[in-house]
Amino acid sequence: MSGVVLNEVRKLPIWRTVLSCTQLVLRHSVRLSYIGLPVIVLWGLLLQPSDAVMGGPIIVEPVEPMSLDHLRFQMTILLRTIGWWVLAAVVSTAALVSVHRLVLRGDRGPYRFLPYRIGFREGSFLLVLLVVWAPHALYEGATDLALFGALLTVMFPSGSGLVSEVGAIATLVAIVAGSIAVGWVTARLALALPLAAIDTGSALRGAWSLTRRNGWRVFAVLVLVSLPAVVFFAGLLLLDGLLTEWEALEPSISEVLFEKREVRPGWWYRTFAVGAGFVVWCMMLFEAVALSLIYRALAESDGRRTEPSANSPSGKA
Repeated sequence: MSGVVLNEVRKLPIWRTVLSCTQLVLRHSVRLSYIGLPVIVLWGLLLQPSDAVMGGPIIVEPVEPMSLDHLRFQMTILLRTIGWWVLAAVVSTAALVSVHRLVLRGDRGPYRFLPYRIGFREGSFLLVLLVVWAPHALYEGATDLALFGALLTVMFPSGSGLVSEVGAIATLVAIVAGSIAVGWVTARLALALPLAAIDTGSALRGAWSLTRRNGWRVFAVLVLVSLPAVVFFAGLLLLDGLLTEWEALEPSISEVLFEKREVRPGWWYRTFAVGAGFVVWCMMLFEAVALSLIYRALAESDGRRTEPSANSPSGKA
């Protein structure tokens, strides 16, 4: 690799990486849509209440809340929900592995009509994925406790009202700062995903080494490529609010999800769920492609061989 100094840390080009990611996704949109179709369908079903997935009403509970039938009903809903989550996680993992391998190896899948498979590689990838998201999950739990404590401080102040409000504001500032820091750690660890997808040993250690002095740049790229999906989802919520205000929709999505209103899923609710599933896949897809391109760029600057296939769609992006 002429012109590359080994172990010299190169600054990751943020906007060029985002542009290359977008171009690659658009250029191979048909193949990537084929890979993501099962993911969209599964997440579209998962984002509906679990009993609606089986075609029944959203909330159908026995009359007696503490009866044996009630407990059996709750257990059935729990097991069914867990089953759908596990299935969605497995299929999503296989799809992400396929995307990484398509970008880095030009691998178009093991079978003619199935773009991915489920095997040892996918299991290892899922384990790495759980480790990558562990700091975020733990921080989310701590954040919920902190927000609950801040709310109690404001509602039941032990000292002066000013002190209570300052404490609540300080808690919110700390939460925002902590979210950015956890995002930085997660972004650095996330580079282990393309390494795991192409069977590179010590994926987590390699990711931390490759992102040295580029952690914030990786974080910025992942945030930027996720923005279109976030904007699209915000548009769905805005449209839901407008439909509710125009009294064309009753109840609203938020009432169904958070207030557990008894209603059969209508056309808009099913459309919203499929749209949300599309948003989930778009976020996963753009982040996977971006991570693959980031890995290629940083690995080459570090003097490592990525061994791209001659049919790799990434080209020189």
